[in-house]
Amino acid sequence: MQESIRVSLSRDLGLIDIVLLGIAAMIGAGIFALIGIAAGIAGPALLLAFLLNRIIATLTGLSYAELGSAIPVAGGSYVWVKIALGDFAGFLAGWCSWSANSIACALYAVTFGAFLSEAIVRMLGVPLPQGTVAKVSSIAIVTFLT
Repeated sequence: MQESIRVSLSRDLGLIDIVLLGIAAMIGAGIFALIGIAAGIAGPALLLAFLLNRIIATLTGLSYAELGSAIPVAGGSYVWVKIALGDFAGFLAGWCSWSANSIACALYAVTFGAFLSEAIVRMLGVPLPQGTVAKVSSIAIVTFLT
């Protein structure tokens, strides 16, 4: 006879693990590439933009902490929306989350490609078509990680 095996997810993330996950998510294209662009657009108001972003991020983190403790089920925002608003809203929340992550990953790949292109041009000392090198390296990194 075959025995049934029950598999459950491990829930052993501590405070340090969660903080490091958050820091790792923030240290990406948003910090390394977009701050220069944002500073050029916002100018001195960039500090106000960071302050507002901090407030919104804090409220979002508190909401996630509250929902995570109230509904301790693996799945995150998809499950919370599904429980609160039903299957169709959960389906839409899942697709919105997937779309946001896909766009963020594309941004990271393009930023990586631009940085790699600049590094190659500086190392070789030969002007290359940067747009082409950036696109090829972006596709290469996405293919490698996939």
